[in-house]
Amino acid sequence: MPLVHKIAEQFGIDRLIIQDIVDTNQRPKVEVYPEYLFVSVKSLLPSNQHNIDSEQISFILMGNVILSFQENREIILNTSEPGLEKEKEEFVKAEPTTCYIFYWMQLQVIATLP
Repeated sequence: MPLVHKIAEQFGIDRLIIQDIVDTNQRPKVEVYPEYLFVSVKSLLPSNQHNIDSEQISFILMGNVILSFQENREIILNTSEPGLEKEKEEFVKAEPTTCYIFYWMQLQVIATLP
């Protein structure tokens, strides 16, 4: 059983959400369930001077847990991303809640845009 399925089973994630995570040809979406919030986004990454690749990143916000699934192994959620110094300072000063950490992760995806 693939790791995504094991994690989803452990946390009781709906099979349709699992399908959205595994099928990376899906459109970006936000779906609200009684137990969690599902968000799937596309990150744009330069592959060379003339091409831009996209990568799907999916998040599940569930109480005090955030699950993230990334299409490839390249690190997107990098806390050392330049240009986010002010947000980084605010993040460290705050007592990060799950929602704030989720917001921070979304900023990291946006910061990768070319």
